[in-house]
Parts: sequence; C-alpha cells; structure tokens
Amino acid sequence: MCSQIRINQFFRIMMWMAFMLKAQCLLAEKHDSSTAKLTYPNNIKLNISSPILYSPSFVVSYERVVKPSQSFSVIGGYVTFPQIIRSLPDSINFEETKSRSGYRVGGDYRFYFKKENKYLAPHGLYWGPFADYYYFNNKRTISVIDTTFATGSLDFDGKLALLQVGVGMGYQFSLIKDRMTIDLSLFGPAFAYYKANLSLKGDFDAKLEDEYLQDLFDYMINNFPLLGELASNKDKELSSSGVADLFFAGFRYSIWVGFRF
Repeated sequence: MCSQIRINQFFRIMMWMAFMLKAQCLLAEKHDSSTAKLTYPNNIKLNISSPILYSPSFVVSYERVVKPSQSFSVIGGYVTFPQIIRSLPDSINFEETKSRSGYRVGGDYRFYFKKENKYLAPHGLYWGPFADYYYFNNKRTISVIDTTFATGSLDFDGKLALLQVGVGMGYQFSLIKDRMTIDLSLFGPAFAYYKANLSLKGDFDAKLEDEYLQDLFDYMINNFPLLGELASNKDKELSSSGVADLFFAGFRYSIWVGFRF
C-alpha cells in the first residue's frame, strides 16, 4: 500500500536525521548556555516532511523566542490529501483526472527544558501544546478498463476538515553559528475532530466480487475508512462527523529546516 510505504519512508528519514544530528550535538558539548546570549530570536522554517505525506504541499512556520526557554510558532501552507489510487494489479488499466486543493493552519507554544538543555531556546528538547486545522477539497474521476471483466468509472467528490489539539515533544538543533535549525517533532498525541462530506458514484458493469474490482474498492476503503459505507451504497452522499480514533488520526510528526535571524 502506497500510503504505508510513504509513512515507512518518513520514519526512516526521521531516524537517520536524528542519529546524524545527535552526533553533531555531542561534538558541541563544550558550549555553555550560562554565558550564551540570545542573538537570533526569529526562526523561519520549511516543513520538508509534509511532501512525503501530502504531495504536493508547501508548509512554513514562524517561531519567535519570547523567553530564554519559551517560544511560540504559527504555521500555514498548502496541502493536498493523498491520492486515492497509486498502485493496482497490472490487469487493471485506469486513468485519473483530479482537482485537489487544501490548506493547513496552526500553531504551538513551546517550553524548552532548562535542566536537560545546554543551550538557550530555540535549541534543545522541548514540549508544548499545539493545534492544527486541515481542510481538503477533492474531485476525482477514475476510469477502469478491463476488456475481460469490466468497463466503468467512479466519480469521487469529497470535502474533509480536520482539527487536532494535543501536546507535542521534539528536539531542535541550531547549527552553523546558530543560523540554521533542524526541528524534529518526534511525538505528538492529539484529540482529532473531523467533519467529512463525501460522495462516490459508479457505473461499473461487473460483479463487485470480481477480484480485480474488489482490489480497487479495498484499496480505497483502506485509505479512506468512511468510504466503506459509500462502497455499499455508491449513489448516495455521506455526511459524517465525530471524534476520530486517537491512534488512527491523532499523532503529529514532522521535520523542519529553518533560518534564524
């Protein structure tokens, strides 16, 4: 499953970067925060992990240090929901036209641990509350052609809003004379509220139990759980809202690269 592959790639990148940056941090142990002065309180950052999960996307953040061990951040940018279909059996030929748009806004307030950190904010281990709001708008037409079994199409139209509120933890490195930062948001459990309005219509001239078409529906349902109900009643619109499962949609991981000034 493509979405699972992307997530696995994302975590491998995070672990590799954490290892390399920790090694750099150990080389700088001689730095003494007691004599350090805050020179660059502003930090502009680009989220480099967002395109792995929400391609294409462009998300930036502005962090401002307000106290020696505290800062706040505001986040905003363009994101799109992952594609419904990325890989299917070779025996199914399909064409997909899509119109995708969306955005993300949010922010957090960080407390940098005084005892654990040898550096002033925004360098070091931190924790703090955060909130994120996502909005996605998707319109997609999928044409499936298999001369042996079926010919048909699916029209998908969906709007999804997601609000996450939680507490995160991470580590931010300040490199190259405190000008460059690499921020690893490593852990962020959250409560997530979603509201979705999805419609799925199809005109397949085939039995759904056919293994090829079943693969198509299974893939969609696995990536979009709400489509499970739509798949059994494809000509009706589904409107649903509620509290999302904490483990399913309630975690926040990201990698940021920034410039301090």
